Formats: sequence, structure tokens, C-alpha cells
Amino acid sequence: MKRSLAERQTAYSSFQEAVKRLDALVESHRQRVKQLLAAAKAVTGGNPDARLQEEFTALTEDVDELRQDAFQLRAEAEGIACANPRVLQEFQERQKKIADMEARLKDKDEEVATRQERIQELHDQWYPDLKRTVKKIDQTFQSNFRDIGCAGEVSLAEHADYDKFAVQIK
Repeated sequence: MKRSLAERQTAYSSFQEAVKRLDALVESHRQRVKQLLAAAKAVTGGNPDARLQEEFTALTEDVDELRQDAFQLRAEAEGIACANPRVLQEFQERQKKIADMEARLKDKDEEVATRQERIQELHDQWYPDLKRTVKKIDQTFQSNFRDIGCAGEVSLAEHADYDKFAVQIK
């Protein structure tokens, strides 16, 4: 009887320790769930829409099913491996070339933008003076032509290509 009592006390102590460990594990999971809930509320603004709620409730809680899905997805990912290493190498080389070309293109785009800004600055320096000068010439031209009984006009023919700018006399 003494032995049975000692065995029972040992078993009881073991169960108490197991319960304490399980309580600690439950508390740990509770804390993790609180963290995840806070993160989810931060992402959804604390008010998930109906679509998100439906998707969440549709998710399975069966751990074995989730493990099986994860295993299947890993197997699919590993199955995508390239059988020919040369093809993979060529693909990686082309990816690098594309990245290099995109970097060069970005540099060229920045250079073009800088040059366009400089062109605009220069344009803004001389263009107003040119317009004033052509207007002054036009006024003088019109005045002189009126004196001889004729009509005439001087204007600036503008073009996107500066080489095609011209002074027109009509």
C-alpha cells in the first residue's frame, strides 16, 4: 500500500509538472495570437472587410491538412527545377544583362532629363529677349509700311527644333 501511494504521488507530481508546462505553452501561444491579432488589425485598420472575414473563416484549422498542403507546395516548387543546367545558366546570364541594361537605361534617362532641364534654362534666358526684339521690329516695320500706304508684319515662327526658328515677314 505504501508503494502504491508513493507511485501515485510520483504520478501526481508528474501530471502537475505536465500541466504547468502545458499552461506555459498555452500562455505562450496566447501571447503569439495577441501579437498576430495586433498585426492583423494594423494591416486592416482594425476593421476587416467582409471579403477578408470570409477568406479567413474558409481557412482550415486542421494542422495535418495545413502540413500536407505545405508539403505539396514544397514538392511542386522542387519539381520546377531545371533539368538542363546550361539553360539555367543562360537564363541567369540574361537576367544579369537585362539588369545591367535597365541600369544603363535609367542612367541615360537621368542624363536626358538633366540636359532637357539645361536646355529649358537656356531657353528661358534668351527667348523673352528674342520675343521683345521681334515685337519691337514688328512695330517699327508696321509703322514704316503704314507711312508708304502698305501693310506688313514681322513675327517669330517657332518650332520645337531650334534650327527651324525663323523670322517671318508678311
